[in-house]
Formats: sequence, C-alpha cells, structure tokens
Amino acid sequence: MPSTCNYLFNIFIFLFFLGHSFHLNLLAQYHTKSSVYPDEFIALINRSPSIPRYVEGGYSPLGRSPVVDAMLGDPFYLATYAKIVSKKLKNVSIENSLYELSTTCFKAGGIPISSEYKFSSWALNNEIPDKFIQSFNKELSAKLYFIWFSFMQVYRESEAILTVLSKEEKQWIRDNYETFFFGKSGGDQYDFFTSDSQTPLKFFEFASRIDLPKLTDCARKLALIVDLTYQMRDEIAVINLKNDFVWEENGLKLIISKQQNSTIHENADFFLDLGSNNTFYNNAGGTEGTRAAALHISMEGNNNYIGNRFVQGCGFLGVGVLANFKGNNSFKANSYSQGAAFFGVALLMNLEGNNHYEIDFFGQSASLFGSSLLWNKNGHSQYLAHAGMAQAASSTLGTSFLVDNIGNSSFEAGISGKGGTRFCGIGQGGSIGTRFSPWRGNPSFYGGVSFLYNGSGQNNYKNSWYSQGSAYFLGAGILVNDEEKGNYFAEVDSQGQGLHLAAGLLMQYGSNANFNGGWGSTGVAGDRSLGMLINFGSNNLFKGPSMCIGTARKPRAFGVFIDLGGNNSYSFENESCANIQKPESPLEWPTALFLHIGNKNNYPQNVDEMQRGSNLTWGIKDHSFGIDVETKLTQDSDTLFDNLPAEPSLDFPFDPLNGWKSNNAYFPLNIASNNKELNSQIQQILSGNYEERRHLYECIDLYRFLHPDIKIDLAPLLQDLANISEDQFNYAILWAINDKDHANLNKIIDALKQGLISSSYAREMAILLIGKIGKIKGTAVLSEVMDRDADEKNQARAAFYLAQIPTPEAVNLLRPGLESNSEIILYSIAKGLQDNPVPDVLELTTPLFDNNSFYVRRAAALTAISLHDKNGIPVLLETLKYNTLDTTENYGVNIYNDLSKYVGVNFGLDKDKWLAWWNRVKHRYKFPKPIDFRNIKDCRPTIYNLHPHLFCNHIDLRNQLMKNL
Repeated sequence: MPSTCNYLFNIFIFLFFLGHSFHLNLLAQYHTKSSVYPDEFIALINRSPSIPRYVEGGYSPLGRSPVVDAMLGDPFYLATYAKIVSKKLKNVSIENSLYELSTTCFKAGGIPISSEYKFSSWALNNEIPDKFIQSFNKELSAKLYFIWFSFMQVYRESEAILTVLSKEEKQWIRDNYETFFFGKSGGDQYDFFTSDSQTPLKFFEFASRIDLPKLTDCARKLALIVDLTYQMRDEIAVINLKNDFVWEENGLKLIISKQQNSTIHENADFFLDLGSNNTFYNNAGGTEGTRAAALHISMEGNNNYIGNRFVQGCGFLGVGVLANFKGNNSFKANSYSQGAAFFGVALLMNLEGNNHYEIDFFGQSASLFGSSLLWNKNGHSQYLAHAGMAQAASSTLGTSFLVDNIGNSSFEAGISGKGGTRFCGIGQGGSIGTRFSPWRGNPSFYGGVSFLYNGSGQNNYKNSWYSQGSAYFLGAGILVNDEEKGNYFAEVDSQGQGLHLAAGLLMQYGSNANFNGGWGSTGVAGDRSLGMLINFGSNNLFKGPSMCIGTARKPRAFGVFIDLGGNNSYSFENESCANIQKPESPLEWPTALFLHIGNKNNYPQNVDEMQRGSNLTWGIKDHSFGIDVETKLTQDSDTLFDNLPAEPSLDFPFDPLNGWKSNNAYFPLNIASNNKELNSQIQQILSGNYEERRHLYECIDLYRFLHPDIKIDLAPLLQDLANISEDQFNYAILWAINDKDHANLNKIIDALKQGLISSSYAREMAILLIGKIGKIKGTAVLSEVMDRDADEKNQARAAFYLAQIPTPEAVNLLRPGLESNSEIILYSIAKGLQDNPVPDVLELTTPLFDNNSFYVRRAAALTAISLHDKNGIPVLLETLKYNTLDTTENYGVNIYNDLSKYVGVNFGLDKDKWLAWWNRVKHRYKFPKPIDFRNIKDCRPTIYNLHPHLFCNHIDLRNQLMKNL
C-alpha cells in the first residue's frame, strides 16, 4: 500500500458520520481535475457512504423524506443536489409556466410524480351554457368554460382524495390547527421540537391516510389551468364586463370580474380577475379549510390582498393557487396564508416584481403535510414575517420552495428579543422535525425539505433561528444565492447548519456579501448532522461568536465550510474555524472541514491555540481540518463539483430531476386493522425492496404507536441472519431493545459467535441489544467481539458492556483488552467499570491514570472515585483543563455532576473552585458514608464477595445474577 494511503488511513480512520466510519478506499488513486485541491479534502469525499443511522439512538421516525435520507447518506452530495436543482429552477423559470416550475419543485422534493399532463385541445363533450355564450364571444366562451370545467374536475378529484378523513376529523383539524406546533395549551412556545405531546401523532395519523402525491397532481393540474389562461391573456384582455360574471355549477362558484379600484369581499372557488388596483378581502385562492380546491388568477397587477387565515394561495385541507401575471401587488394576512400548505398543496405566483408580502406565522411558502411554492419571478420584493415558519419553511411530510429569480429582494422573519419561540423565525430555507421526549419507543417525525433559490441581485436575509439553509431533526434546509452580493443575519443555528440528524446548506455564488450568523452558524453541524456553507465569491465578511464558521459539536456531526473566492475577512471566537468541540467520549468525535482556495484571507489571531493564515493547515489531529491554499488561479464552481459525487451512493435510487419509479414516499400508510394484516405486512418485508421495506416499517410503527399495549412479534424478520438486509436486521433489533424483548437474544448471540452478521453496523446493533438486555448471557460473546471484531469501534462497544457486568469472570475477561493500544477500547473499559464493585476493578483501573489519553485518564479516575479511591480525584481534576462536551452544562449531564454524587460537594461548573477545594482537603478527605449492600433488602450472601461499601448502581444486573444463582 502506498505510504500516502497509510498516512491518510491514520488521519481518517476515526472519522465517522451518523454512526458509521468514513471508510476510505485505500487503494484508490486520489486525483482531481484541479490539483490545487488538497489530498485531505479528496480523501473525505472518496469514502463509502451509507443511509442515515438513527436506529442506534433508539429512533424509529415516521414521515420519511428520501431527500433527507440522500443528504445524510452521502453528505457531499448535498452540494451537488443544490447545484443541479437550482440550475433546473433557473432554466425552467425562463418560461412563464407554473406547471413546469411546480413539477420541477415537487420532483426535487422527492414527491412521486407519475404522469405528465397537458391539454391538447379545447374540445368539450359538455354543452357550453348559454350564459357563457351570451357574455363572451363564441370561441372565447368555449375556452373559458373549458377552463372552468377543468377546474371542477380537479376540485372533485381533490375532494375524493380527502374523503379518507371524516367530517368530524376535518373539523377537529380546523379547530386545532395550531396545536401541532404549540400543543393543547397554545401560547407562543413551540411544543414539537423535543416534546412529549401526543398531538403530532394524531395529526400524522390523519395525514398518513391522504395520498399526497395525488393531491400534488391536483395542484399541477391547477397550475396547467394557470398556464392556459396566461397563453390566452391577449384574448381575455378584450373582455368588456359591466358587472361581475358569476356562475354557480355543482355547488361551485366562478367569478370573472373586470372591476378597477374596487374593494372585493365575495369568495369564490375560482376567481378570474381582469382588472387592477383592487383590494381583495376574499379567500383569494385559499381553501380556508372548507374547499377542496381554490384558484384565483389576476391578469393585471397593483392589487392588495388582505386576509386573516388560510387565504391567498393557501392549501388547507385542499389545493389552493393564487397566480398574478403582473406585479406591484401587496399581500397581508395573519397566518397560514401566502403559499401555505397544511394537509394540502399551495402555489403563489407573481410573474412580475415589486411585490410586498407580510404575514405573522406560517406562510410565504410553508408546508406541513403538504407542498408549497412561492414564485416571484422578477424579484425586487419584500418578504416580511413577524413570527416563524415562513419563506421556504417546512416540517413533517412538507416540501417548500421559494423561487425569486431576479433578486434585489429582502427577506425578514421573526422578531429579535420578543418572548416566545413562535417569534424565533425558522425559514428562508429552514426545516424542522419532531423528536419525542423520551424518543426511545415513542413516535418522532421527519422534518421536511425547504429550498430558497434566489437567482440574482443584491438580497438581504434576516432571521433568528434555524434559517438560511438550516434544519433540525431529519429535515433538509437549503438556500442558494446565485449571483451578486447579499447580507445574511441570523442569531443562532443558521446559515448552512444541521442539528440532530439534519442537513443544512447555504451556497453563495456572489461577492461582497456579509454573513453574521451567530452561535452554531455558518457551516456548522451538531449531533449526527451535516452543516455546509460554500462560497464562490470574494471580498466577503464572515462574522460570528464562538462555535461558528466551519466547525462541529456533539456526536458524529460533520461541519463544512468551503471558500473558493479569497480576499475574505473572518471574525470568530473559540471553537470555530475547524476548532471543533471535543466530545464526551473518543467514540463520538465530530468532524469539521474549513477549506480556503484563492486569494489571501484575513483571519483573527489569538482566539485559540491554532494559528491560521495563508498556506497553513490547522485543526485537531484526525478529526478536524483547516486548510488554506493561497493561489491567484480562479476557482470556478465547476472545479469543485468535478470532485463531488454526481449521484449519491445509496441503497435506493434517487433522481431529483426526473424522479424514480420505486419511490413510494408520501404515499398513504396502510395501517393494519387486525393481527392477520399486521403479520402479512411483516412477511412482505422479507421480499420487498429497500423502499418497500421502509414503507412497511412506517405502517407497522404507526400501528404500534397507536396501539402501544399490543406486542408486535418481529421474529420472522430474523429468520435468515446470514442473508438478511441490514436495514431489516436493524429494525428488528431496534424494537427488541425498545421492548426489552429477550425472545431472539440467544439467536443473536449465536450469530455473532458464528460470524453470520457481515455488516459492521448490524453488529453494532447486535452488541447494543446484548449490552442493553442480555449482558449476563452475552458475557462470552462480548469478550470475543472485544478481542476480534474487525471494527475497532465494535470492539470498544463490546468492551464497555463487558465492563459493566459485576462478576469476577467478566472483569477478568477484560484483561486482554487492557493490553490494547486503542484509546477507544481502553476508554470504554475504564468507563464501563464505573461503579462495578468487583474487587479486582481498582487493580485494572489505576494503571490507566498514566495513559497518554486524557479521555482514558478521566474515565479511569472517575471509576476509581466511584469505588472510593481518592487517588482518582486529582487525576480527574487534572483532565478538566481539556474542555469537552461534558465539562459544559450539557442539560445536567456533565463530569462535575458525576463527581459531586461521589464526593459529597458540588461547585457546579466552576473548575477553579473544585481545584481550590481539593487543595484544601486532600490530606484529610474522606468519602461520605456509603450504602452497604448487606443492608439492601433481598441481597443474598452469595453476592457478599463484592465490595460491601460501594454505592449500589447495578440493581438490575444484580437481580439478573440472583435469578441465575
């Protein structure tokens, strides 16, 4: 093997993302069309990606988005996706076709599109009503009635799709529309991020019955009606009406009006506005929750639209479209309007610019259980949202696109400093999912797909939170600014940011831009997520506090910042620019890349121990990479994309431009009504392809969450462990862990012994099962895995669980592991032995006080302290000079709280006070009086050989032991 490959192997062997390693193709010859790209960058790309790894955390989420899966499964493909989709949006927008653009957006959002629609003729089998003939000329009346008749057909189609919901269920949704976000108590605080609210499950169960792809087709057909009307705009312009033309048929209303400078209140299912300078207080293409479809087309501009909720191109329990062929329009509404999709599809179009949009909450292309598009072709517009979920914002089963082709627009959402998370923005390419608390065994939900594309001009973006290409929990948020300069301001977690299994990207092509992203922003990721910012321009200013600009925090996150322009200035504080936050465990390192290629940049100095500058490299060895390559050669976008994956490497086909036949995302879930149907679905998993299996998992899990007292037997999925698919194995193991189901434990133990489980990640799940519910039975196999597994991380995981077993046999089996040079194996043993009362533990642990790794020293010291050896206290206190996730507050899970429970004092996070305390008492210190095992009820004499003076933190394991005695 070439020495370069050996070097790269040593550098990157610890890189892992979403629960798996970055597996490098060590035999590959890394090369690129542009030799200026460093080897470290190419090595990050040349790896074997995998699908999302949420099962290790106990998640079994509902509302799958294939786009999110693709982004997390092949991280660098996120940039490719943004490029090809934005290019397609730009090209399609040249033609004034709402049908073509909406179809492009829906495909890019991963929604199955099965058919292309067109009207080949104006022929009608139905007789044209006399009123049409009397009001318009013969040829025009035929065309107008054809359009109206087509609308009625779409209405009935949409109505039929929504019959899966009863009248009572629809009314419940109307009455409780805010509770998905804010819970039953309402108010201004979100109750869906990480919540124990059952309301999102109820909403999801309703949405799971709806055929969202078919509802999307209804929206595309309405868009085609808009296109047909646009094509005949010259014919329509000559219509002369003294009074509004009002036609009612089959319970639906059509209004054709040529009023000027008028105030219009009358609602319509289909409103064709031929006038201008009007003020509309009507539904304006909004379904209001009572119509299956609504369409409003305005031929001229200079109109004002004023409304409350579910208006102005809103699809609420239906499909809503508002199309303006000219600009200078003003839109003002309370909430859930202006391209808002909620149990529906929403389209809002302005083919000319100089428009003003104003809303409080949820609009300007926002989606939940539906799809939305706001198309503002000629830019020069203002978008204002006083609260959140606006300007390309999405949540579960939602796809939101905002396309502003010309730019020179301003986007503002949220009110800085105002109380309540409702006012914290979210949008401008932001998506949010729902994590149940606690999530293990409970329903969590994917976020959606949000994409804001701005084609040109100087644009200004202002938002507070999860915005400007940002996402939270299984969502994808993207902002692409194609040309010219812009100003970006956000307060936290924005500008190419992902948090908790999410993916966010901000891609800026222009120069002379200002980025002020706040904490956790500007190419930053947290917890098994991807955050990416790519800048192709020059003379930009990037400003932030700590934790910003190409960094990462929490387990297995991947933060990327790529700058191919140069002459940029940076301002940041600690834990930024490739200085990642050190994790709690060496098994959980995040990864970060900061790459600059171009003219000289200006970096701040003395913000941390790293030196940054031209032609320098910096970072944390093996985990983060700061690289500056100064060159006068221009690096256009093609030189970057030549190195990035053209297609994602996944277990399912993915084509955001053309779609793919096997895609069954967004289709209704078939919930079993009895055990026979449930068992049939389990059997179907055995013969299904990947996407069919994923769909069936959701069907079964939704049944499970709706009937939590019913036990579901997934044993058939584990019949053939030698040939089982990885996702099928992981799904069955996940629920065995959640349900504490021992039924297949022996089978899994035997499969590990026999080497039947080829997938490293599947073996990880098997180890997790044994460690969670079967340590005693699995003692021998945990020892074997620790000694011989091909994956070092699996060795470490097995060592951790083996060390937790409070028996002399298990502790003795750890000795070979302690001979290892592996940091993560030694750490796992030391950590696992914490509170283990077997007498030999201190003998094994104290030699690790001198280990080179502070992680190993810290874990060994805490274990010694848990066993009342005060020699561990100064060792642990010495490691506090290394700031890690668990030296912060971290929701109370930190090293200081761990220490305080043993030593009887607590100085919080004040390191200096802890050191001062120990210096005062170290010579006379005695541990607080411990709990005596012999005083614990039902402890048997056969357990007395364990240290009797120790805290009893192994009650469950001890009970298992006593059952075996």
